[in-house]
Amino acid sequence: MSIKPILMSKMTKWKVLDKVLPNYELYGNYANLFIDVRSIIGAFFTSQYGNIVEQLQPSDKLLICSTIMNLAAHYRAYFWDTFKIRTRVFIIHSDEASEYATSIFPEYKAKYATQHAIDGEFSQSSYYIESNLKLLKHVASKCPEIYYIDSEKIEPNVVPLYIQKFHSYEDDINIVLSNEKMAIQYAAHHRFNILQMKGDKSQLITKTNAISVLTGGKRDFEEWKYMILPVLAIAGSKNKHGVPGLPRTSYITASKKVEQMLSKKLLPNIETTYDSFMLAVDEFFPKEEAVIIDRNYKLFDVREHVDQFTDTQKEWIKMCTEPGIVDLGVIQDVNGKYFKKNAININFLTRGENAEDEE
Repeated sequence: MSIKPILMSKMTKWKVLDKVLPNYELYGNYANLFIDVRSIIGAFFTSQYGNIVEQLQPSDKLLICSTIMNLAAHYRAYFWDTFKIRTRVFIIHSDEASEYATSIFPEYKAKYATQHAIDGEFSQSSYYIESNLKLLKHVASKCPEIYYIDSEKIEPNVVPLYIQKFHSYEDDINIVLSNEKMAIQYAAHHRFNILQMKGDKSQLITKTNAISVLTGGKRDFEEWKYMILPVLAIAGSKNKHGVPGLPRTSYITASKKVEQMLSKKLLPNIETTYDSFMLAVDEFFPKEEAVIIDRNYKLFDVREHVDQFTDTQKEWIKMCTEPGIVDLGVIQDVNGKYFKKNAININFLTRGENAEDEE
């Protein structure tokens, strides 16, 4: 059985990108693409596909590595050929639970961490993916402007915001490629969009449709870009993060509660801070519910995570995003040794990086 269809479902065709992306040529000369590895490999930690790695053909043993590199190449070539925009690609992953988040809520991603442990429920998948990511890190370091970041005890979802601020990329286009609900809040951040990787059903999430996406199209408030995080905090994210929200509260129900808070003028429809949001929450919700929302807001707010970075964590991300020595010969050697059937596309991977591309 091949895992290629599972992985390729994350590759959005150019004709689909033509439909869902705006004319980025009008927005800047550089795009930063943040690829969430967990959104790509998640299927291998489910009952449906958890044992599939045991049935892999030898040619598929390192397919995750070549697929993620080709995903980076795919978008790099698209942005150059379509918009003449150069790209930096950040491939972000961690199997560990966030140190900051677990200090607030010890059960944060506890089930996820257990499942992804090398001796956990899906140990075969974990071992297989670990070997792929080890090669991926090596290959990425030899490519121009491609960075592999093992965020370790930092929540991967928050890394794009830190990179944008640390490297002063505020004037660049920033796109988070992720299927995570937590990532949707980036729609409220300056020059950030989210591209959900769902094949022909891929969609770009912006400040105008974020609430609609979060609620499955049931609630459509284009002007609610600053209400994404409040909705997340009220509803929680039990399946992905192990963080329960209020009892019997979906994203739809949470959005209705936010609407009531807005109509009562408890909450202004502007960018919220923790303090301003909690003042409104304390007045609107019973105390026991306010405690849950308080916790969840801290757990999901990417700004709060970034503010809590230690000096060691800052230095680690800095080191991971320092340019390496480009050596395409290494990729050619890896292709010859491992990827005769699923080669890394060096032509796409270097699109816009060569002098002749400028002509």
